[in-house]
Amino acid sequence: MVLISMAIGVVAKKFFGSRHRDADEEVQGDHPVVRAIFGAMNTGDFDGVEGIVDEECQVYANGHRVESETVDRGPELLVGTMRAFREALPDIRWELYDEVTEKAHKTEKVAIRFVSHATIDREERQIEVAVFATVEDKKLFEWREVLDATVTNLHRAAAGLAPIE
Repeated sequence: MVLISMAIGVVAKKFFGSRHRDADEEVQGDHPVVRAIFGAMNTGDFDGVEGIVDEECQVYANGHRVESETVDRGPELLVGTMRAFREALPDIRWELYDEVTEKAHKTEKVAIRFVSHATIDREERQIEVAVFATVEDKKLFEWREVLDATVTNLHRAAAGLAPIE
């Protein structure tokens, strides 16, 4: 019976949506890594973000590994990508809806769902994003996001980044 109630709750939450309790704030989330990344993206202040990203951190979008021309992992890749979005889309805002953390010995799995808002060609665009992250020894080790590639590629093009296949 408890499992059925949980399943109904998850389906209802997904269908109707549920903003995280601090979604109106610049810094959102319960997990320290989520708070740091959302704070940086929403304010444009990236100081300290590199310190919470592992040197071997890999980023994936829709199953494809994200790379730049000069780097394929680590804080430089993640922060560089975030900065490119902020510079090209200065009104970008991430609004957290859901966050779940599963803790193990030194590893945490964090699942989040958020909506990214940005203006492109004078039209507000929204992308719903699901992220599955791995945090090891309190540092982001892997970031896997699932999102609508069509709208995302509009954002990426505006930021001067390669499209996601």
